[in-house]
Amino acid sequence: MILIISLNLLLMFKRLTPYKYSKIITSVLLAGMVSLAHASKQDEQINEVISAIDNKTTNNQDGSESRSTPNSFVALDFSLQTAESWDAKDQPKNMITNCIDGKVITGFEAIDVTIQTFANSYFSEAVVYFSDSNTGDDGIRYVIGSGNETSGTATFNSNGVLDISDTGNEDVTSLNDDKFFIQFYEQVDDSQNVIDALFTSGVLKVWGTDLVATSGCPFIEGMVIDEPADLSVEYSLNEAANNINHVGGTLIFDIVVANSGDGDATNVAIESDLSTNLRFNEMSCDDGTNVDSMIASIAVQDIAAGSTLSCTLDAVIIDYGAINTSISVASDDDDDLNNNSATLVINGAVRVIPVNNFMALLLLVFGMMLFARKLFAKD
Repeated sequence: MILIISLNLLLMFKRLTPYKYSKIITSVLLAGMVSLAHASKQDEQINEVISAIDNKTTNNQDGSESRSTPNSFVALDFSLQTAESWDAKDQPKNMITNCIDGKVITGFEAIDVTIQTFANSYFSEAVVYFSDSNTGDDGIRYVIGSGNETSGTATFNSNGVLDISDTGNEDVTSLNDDKFFIQFYEQVDDSQNVIDALFTSGVLKVWGTDLVATSGCPFIEGMVIDEPADLSVEYSLNEAANNINHVGGTLIFDIVVANSGDGDATNVAIESDLSTNLRFNEMSCDDGTNVDSMIASIAVQDIAAGSTLSCTLDAVIIDYGAINTSISVASDDDDDLNNNSATLVINGAVRVIPVNNFMALLLLVFGMMLFARKLFAKD
């Protein structure tokens, strides 16, 4: 209707040139398209704070036949972990987590929950969806920013507990496994594969019957279980940089510490057990660690899961004989101590008896002749 009226008005402007006339028509058409798109977006909004996808409601509007009495709650703290809302329901990048076990979810309470939206996403499009472990369409949508069709950053409060049954909807009941799942998703996905909203701070209390927080939930302090680290060490001689044929020569050892565990290695320390035939000179690592005097344990940076730390150790040969040296590493929460050390046994400086005068040479030749004579005499 808006387009028809606009075009009729344009027909009244007979003095406009064809170029200007077509330009105005184009502008009106674009404005109409934007208006239609906006209207379509409005049609997809969730108007209720609490609602069901399949419109499953209680038999009585007051919920008398399916009302459960709450006796517990689990508080989800978004200041501990930001919740990300990406795409439409059940899309792979959406955050889906099991944070609550129990019998029934009966209501919600938002306390200073801050939501940040991006691009053209509205606060009213960021959905927190609660369901049993089937994670199907029989759960309850809680829209903290319901009715706010603007974008940006805002903080919301429910000003008390919102009871699911009071809205004419059924409480969320768990299956035999007593598990509930939470999904953060966008009712209107303005941009696929892009974050539409973030829950950055505040507390969302989930009320119900016999509810307990699950281990591993990122929104509950103390419930996230630290994954163990697994350090290992490789120890080798840098052949190209060494001359090990004489006392006073320098040896350069390469050390690589790897963390193949799922958790970060903290309070990492490297200990070197040098041969008595060596004198420690310097040790440097690619995290900036540098020491020039031998100490029992050298502290280095934390090593993230899947990362490595490389070091070099310089030592000077101070005596003859084989060189036996080892390296060991340690950290907090190391899951496997069997690969935390490595040993090298290498040839050191060789002692050579000098023959520097005629008498010594004569004695050596005479001794060899006596040995050969006895040897042939036996034959």
